[in-house]
Amino acid sequence: MSSPNTLALRRSPQRTPPPTPRSLWQSPRKQPAAAKPPPPALSSSSLFADPKHLLTPRPLPSDQPDKAAKAAKAARAAQNAQKLRRQLLAKAAARKKTTTMFSNKKTKRNRDDDDEDDDDNNDDIDDEAASGDATDDDREADFDNSQGDAADDADMVGQHRIIFMERAFSDDEEQGNNKICRPQKEIDEIIFLLEHWEVDTALKAVTDPEHYRVVKSFRETHRKGYKWVKLYWLHYIQVGDTTRAVLRRKESNHATGGRIVASRESVFDAIDEWHREKGHIGQERTHAFCRTKYYNCTQALVKIYCETCYVCMRWNPTVAPMKGSRKPIRSNGYRARFQIDLIDFRKMRKRDPFGVLMRWIVTVKDHSTGFTYVSAIPRKTAHFVAHRLQELFGLIGYPSIFHTDNGKEFTARAILKFLRNINPSIITVTGRPRKPSDQGSVESMNRLVKRLIGSELAQRRANADAG
Repeated sequence: MSSPNTLALRRSPQRTPPPTPRSLWQSPRKQPAAAKPPPPALSSSSLFADPKHLLTPRPLPSDQPDKAAKAAKAARAAQNAQKLRRQLLAKAAARKKTTTMFSNKKTKRNRDDDDEDDDDNNDDIDDEAASGDATDDDREADFDNSQGDAADDADMVGQHRIIFMERAFSDDEEQGNNKICRPQKEIDEIIFLLEHWEVDTALKAVTDPEHYRVVKSFRETHRKGYKWVKLYWLHYIQVGDTTRAVLRRKESNHATGGRIVASRESVFDAIDEWHREKGHIGQERTHAFCRTKYYNCTQALVKIYCETCYVCMRWNPTVAPMKGSRKPIRSNGYRARFQIDLIDFRKMRKRDPFGVLMRWIVTVKDHSTGFTYVSAIPRKTAHFVAHRLQELFGLIGYPSIFHTDNGKEFTARAILKFLRNINPSIITVTGRPRKPSDQGSVESMNRLVKRLIGSELAQRRANADAG
């Protein structure tokens, strides 16, 4: 039986002893090298008597930065905030040269740029303080530039008004705008006549001789009033402390009894009211809004307004018309592309030798050589079209590209199945909806076919009448 001291001496020398409590609490700073003392001998009493020192955790480093790190962080925050302030002031100065119509779009772009700069450069900045300073400077710059933007906007609207009036109401206007939009002087004259006409009073029902003489004299003096009474009526509105008369057109099918008649001087404001407030919408939508309220805001006037609008011209610049196609279709050889279309001949229908009434004509044109095949069919269905195409393809062969419009007689399953049975590699192409120019080659041939057949039928009728 060995003692505890002899048990410690018999342990294997390869096993490293655990660190002492003093080594756990030593400072992490590097100490000069010194001779290591021999490890103390372990005994069973010291190993099991107080094992708590082996489970004591290492103390965590301090969470509070030192004073030098805090000073450097504050300096970087101030420097980045000053840089951001300079950028905002430069962008605010650049906004003076633009109009209010582009301010929303430009502000959004500037904010995106500011966000990207903050993400790249301000990693360790106090974001709340920096963003608060930038927001205050941005508000001050916007407040300083609001008056300049309003003045630029007013100048642009004034120039737009002058150009619109010159184009819409010139002396050589052929669209009739001068007739449908009367000057303000004539509108005031019509309002004066309707106010003193006593529309609800019938001349035969007047019993007072003096009143009868006054009403009859006024109506005989202003003969135009008999026409204006049938076309217009007055609607009185309250504007502040005064009552104003608004001229409206008599329309029985309208909910309010008639729409407002705008004068020549106020038609620009009537269109501008909808176009600018709705965000510079197109011609169709602007006219759809204007015609619900105003009687004489025609589509021609709305078109002139949109064509002379500076913002619309920048967003949708007009391109000078050029002869030919922008993207012409190029075919390399014979049967590379066939264009197919139908011609409506229901008004000049004729019977074939078998007595079948033919109402439609199928036109097939080779895009490369201009070879054209014309055949008549009784109905506008896919089965008749497939039958004619089968005759043609059996005669001259099938194409590489089968080009048609979006008609059901060309996109039906019968046509696709017919092409697949002939050759699965045939490519079917359809043009854009309501764009006949996509099949311009066959459309031009259709006009020639119509002219030739029409002239032939006219000659036959002339010969029949002469004979």
